[in-house]
Amino acid sequence: MFEELFLSLLEQEEKEHRHEKTIFVTQVLQCLRRSYFEIKKGVDVKYKLSKPLLIGSAIHKYIEHLINKHKNKLGLNIEAEKHIEFEYKGWKVVGRADIVTEDEVWELKVTSKRYKVPSLIHISQVNLYAYLLKKKVVRIIYFRNNKIEEFVYQYNPRLIDMFMKRLDRLVTALETNTPPDREEDFWCSTCPFKYQCIYKPLM
Repeated sequence: MFEELFLSLLEQEEKEHRHEKTIFVTQVLQCLRRSYFEIKKGVDVKYKLSKPLLIGSAIHKYIEHLINKHKNKLGLNIEAEKHIEFEYKGWKVVGRADIVTEDEVWELKVTSKRYKVPSLIHISQVNLYAYLLKKKVVRIIYFRNNKIEEFVYQYNPRLIDMFMKRLDRLVTALETNTPPDREEDFWCSTCPFKYQCIYKPLM
């Protein structure tokens, strides 16, 4: 009963995003070929039941709950889960800043990997939010087992140029029904479109 309900809700969410010509910020920063497949075909909703995705979502919601519950008592000028949205060539680009303070934007990530430096994808994501929200500092926070690791950087305008070039490539691919080239990395083995990507061109 619950599984059927949950899968139905996830499927409805997928249909709405495809209908609205929506691109998520993370889709611009991950492999563009994967993002093309996600937007054109949608992701099998069962993929979203994977343990890492559910744990990450649960932690984000728990932190949002704690901030909203206690920020007034602690005198914090802070906002959690701030919606980000802008339009590009008829497509709605959507993201979510995990935490926004007076001068900073924070990105929270759950991982089993130890980062000596943050992933460029994570830095670029929070850097875009800082640009749109006019903040000067970005902070990437990794939850790894029972540890929290933080990295702090100044806003970098060069990363915005990189983001917009990737966004333009993705939009052009979607409008012309031409899958972008593969961008191979360690995520390929778990990509839900790995077989379509390698063996079948999607038109």
